[in-house]
Amino acid sequence: MTGTAAYTLRHHDEDLAVEVWVDGDRNKARLLVDDQEVATVDGDAIDVVTLAHGPHTVRLVWWWRGRVARCVLVEGGEPPSRKRTTPFKPPEGTLAARVYRFQEEHPKLYAARHVVVQVVGVLFGFLGVSALLRSLLPSVNLDWLPSLPDIDIDPPRWLRYVDPIYWLRQILPDLEIPVWLQSLPDKLGWLQYVVPILIAMLVAIGEVRRRQGGTTSRERATGEEDVGKEPTKGPRETR
Repeated sequence: MTGTAAYTLRHHDEDLAVEVWVDGDRNKARLLVDDQEVATVDGDAIDVVTLAHGPHTVRLVWWWRGRVARCVLVEGGEPPSRKRTTPFKPPEGTLAARVYRFQEEHPKLYAARHVVVQVVGVLFGFLGVSALLRSLLPSVNLDWLPSLPDIDIDPPRWLRYVDPIYWLRQILPDLEIPVWLQSLPDKLGWLQYVVPILIAMLVAIGEVRRRQGGTTSRERATGEEDVGKEPTKGPRETR
């Protein structure tokens, strides 16, 4: 069993914490509300799990044994586009903590990643990267290879984690492209490239506002705590 690492979040006058550790070959985690354990869960070395208790739902993504890729509080309902996520603060001294600090110090720059991902996807579609690679790579005739027999074996559960699209869906916010975008007339087909970028821009703006609002709430809470404290009296001046 390894030592525990705690991810923390102050939310609606409650102190939330998610402690993670490794026990044998299993990842383990527990959710604490005001230092009281309310939920536990375990998972594979690479896994996505949920800790839920009352109004609190936490999504935890492990990318390896004891390594957390994402730990967020999920709020909202259906559809997924109406859900909002609030990240927990990672333990100090970790790579996740440095990324979190960058998010806090440069929220606009960090939120712009949504737009970059969509723009890169559109450029790849326009350039036809797969066709370009096929034209550059040499054509190899593999007809001489013997045909393999068909084997009816269910793929292992961990195989889905090799899919990069699966990980992008877990790490990035839930984005739903409207169904009507997939059935546009030919003259309006360009909208299927523009609209995802616009949606990504709206998501980025919303993330910046949400993060700024969370910072303001924390500062307000800190100010109220300071007001409640008695002022420290200095040494009395003597003559």
